[in-house]
Amino acid sequence: MKNFIILFLVPVKRIIFFITKIITHFYGGLFWLLNSKEHTNFSLKLDAENLKATLQNLHNFTNIDESLIESFISFSRSIKPDKKTYKNIFRTIDLDFKSKWDYRLIPFSILFGTDVNNVFEFGFDQGRLPLLISKYIESHNIENKRYIGVDFNTRKGILIPESKYIEIHPKRVEDFLLDYKSLEALNNSILVASTHEEKSEKFIFDYLDKNNIGPKFIISDEVSKDSPYINFVSKNNYKNTTFIFLDNKNFLEPLIIGLSRKA
Repeated sequence: MKNFIILFLVPVKRIIFFITKIITHFYGGLFWLLNSKEHTNFSLKLDAENLKATLQNLHNFTNIDESLIESFISFSRSIKPDKKTYKNIFRTIDLDFKSKWDYRLIPFSILFGTDVNNVFEFGFDQGRLPLLISKYIESHNIENKRYIGVDFNTRKGILIPESKYIEIHPKRVEDFLLDYKSLEALNNSILVASTHEEKSEKFIFDYLDKNNIGPKFIISDEVSKDSPYINFVSKNNYKNTTFIFLDNKNFLEPLIIGLSRKA
């Protein structure tokens, strides 16, 4: 009799588990459908636990003081894109006007928590990172930090403000790098590789390798074993860590970000 009960209960428990997961995923998807306009390059609003893990990992890897990182996170949570400022429906149809900074907290914290002066972002999407950087520069009267963004999609970058500290290049990253002359700025930089294009990602790291350029920090969302990013940092004596950003509704896939620094 006992064996019969076990044979009955195990499949029932599996079915209950399956149904529970389906319902949870459905409600998470419904929440996303009703509360977000994004269709690709999804941004995530981090919960307290994920923010705490980000702070701890960033502190351990960069030695930036925890209280300083905490102040950066607190500042980011106070910044929200103002919907009234952006009236171009064509460019805002897939934009969420929310404080969703996810992995952008990494280059933001490193820029203002270390002696690095430049951020190069190859693929800036809606422009959340330069918006956050410009707001911090304005509120803290900082003169020696600069953001350089490159993206060939002219519909993107709606959030990027006009600022003498923000430099935008609406072109392919290949063309930008071939024309760019200030290699020292690239060496003293945080390089964010987020083009989401295989050829462009390969070109970036081939270019760095060929020209003996070593940014102080490199950030990439292409962290698979044989990706151009992993190959470059492994070959060039970088220390590497990984951040995992989770959708607090458990609907979107986790965002896995690699961060490397020169050893």
